Amino acid sequence: MNDLQTLFRRSTVRGYELRQGVEQLTHHLAKALRLGTVTLTWTPETTTAAINARGTILVAAVRDDATITRPTLVRYCAFIIHELLHRAHTQFGAMYTIQGRNANYRRSLLNAVEDARIERLGIATKTLGNIEQVLHDLMGQMVSEAIAEVQDWGNPAQWPFAIAVALRNYPGLSVPMPIEVQRIATQALARMPQVNDTAQALVLSEWIYNQLRAAEQEQQQDEQQDEQQDPQGEPQDGEGQGEGEGEGQDAQGEGESEGQGQAQGEGEGEGQAQGEGEGEGEGQGQGQAPKMQPMQEELQAAREVEPNLGNRPENQGTVGTWCKTKGVTHSGAHVQQGRAAAVQTNAPARLRYELRRLFENTATTLHLNNRKAGRINPQALARSGFTDTVFRRRLDIEGVDSAVVICLDVSGSMYDYPGRIAAAIPAAHALAETLMDAGVAVAVVTFGTRASVCVPFDTPKRKTLQTIRDVYSNMEDTNDYAALRVAHDMLMGRKEPRRAVFVISDGCGNVPAMKQQIAAGQGLGITTLGVGICLDVSRIYGAQNCVTVNDPQDLGTAAFSKMKMAA
Repeated sequence: MNDLQTLFRRSTVRGYELRQGVEQLTHHLAKALRLGTVTLTWTPETTTAAINARGTILVAAVRDDATITRPTLVRYCAFIIHELLHRAHTQFGAMYTIQGRNANYRRSLLNAVEDARIERLGIATKTLGNIEQVLHDLMGQMVSEAIAEVQDWGNPAQWPFAIAVALRNYPGLSVPMPIEVQRIATQALARMPQVNDTAQALVLSEWIYNQLRAAEQEQQQDEQQDEQQDPQGEPQDGEGQGEGEGEGQDAQGEGESEGQGQAQGEGEGEGQAQGEGEGEGEGQGQGQAPKMQPMQEELQAAREVEPNLGNRPENQGTVGTWCKTKGVTHSGAHVQQGRAAAVQTNAPARLRYELRRLFENTATTLHLNNRKAGRINPQALARSGFTDTVFRRRLDIEGVDSAVVICLDVSGSMYDYPGRIAAAIPAAHALAETLMDAGVAVAVVTFGTRASVCVPFDTPKRKTLQTIRDVYSNMEDTNDYAALRVAHDMLMGRKEPRRAVFVISDGCGNVPAMKQQIAAGQGLGITTLGVGICLDVSRIYGAQNCVTVNDPQDLGTAAFSKMKMAA
């Protein structure tokens, strides 16, 4: 947990650091709570955090190069705590027992009750030392965002969120709701101590729904009676017009307003009254309670009951769902010993030369002659005159350390046309050998449907080259995005100033996701280069960062020198 504690001491972190910290927290807490295997899936399709019965937590995705503030980091950690409480205490099948009329609405009410139950239980059992503060802060952010965004709290779509806030009963946190809904929420809160499992949460949520339906019907009956007693719309007792200044118990902000509603307060005017009326005035508090509207199945405008990100920072999300467990197979999954003889790996001299020029460590030592200070140059003494200088100075120029991940496509199409793999393996072999000779740290990732770390960093050169010659796979898809995510993750932990990925492939998988991931890597100083095998891949990597190889002989003419490296 030391890495996560270090992140909390910083005002901002990068997206990949947030992801690493959240994954560390998840697995640490899951182990401490004995919850078994938990998998994190980062997805742009949702702003909520959610967990299923299999232990897969859906978390809103972030770009690797996104700038994340400390409150957002805290919020992600609170998501994980909340979802792990679900993992520990929720019976997930209860949600699917709700069928029939307004099923989605009733499920959202169950979610509201269950969320409150597990958080209250987590606090009572002190799952974490500061769990109450973390969850209180998360709900405080959600309440603040909701009050700023929701225009009509009389809309039944907002009531599950309002009830979720009320049932948590965190000090100082509440949202506006109709008086009838407030009464139901207060009664439900009194019943919460007797709710000890998900089945009992379901019973309470159904009771809340039935009470809301009864309150709606009662309101409709009252409105019908009012229409029958007052067909002309004349004012009744308790209704009227007036002006006054005063402090209302349920008002928020200051200003002038006109409208009908219920209010209770005191002020200057013609006495005190409780009822309906029109007026102008200034007040403080929550304002007039919203009026109940007819219940309906529509929930698109509802505030999410589960913890969510609210308004995420621009460009924080990314295309392409990502999960390490689902995106990566075991190490060496695409290696079969004895395949070496099948492919000729002799690479042309020009390729070796261009790669060495592109990546070589450029450290040099020079001696500058005819200096006014330095060490005496004996060769200059014989010809020295009165004005000659006979000193020379040593000049050391430091090189740039580099780290490279080679991503090699082993999908089915690479083997359907043997010339493609016959060109790809020599390219990967030449890249690895030449770069390692130049002092570059090298790793190799193979990919088909899923990616595999074929050769990790710090593997000896001889073993690295033998493993590349033994690469083999068959009948898999081209999941280049998973391979690139693995490669970027590996490089983001490296300290070398120059970091690069070579993707050797004959196809294109998730093009939008690849382009965004390439841009995110570039923002972090990682250059992604494409080697198209019988395919022009410039639309993904850009004309300056790709070459095309149609057969092994083309390795000698491929213009690797045109590639532009960072650092």
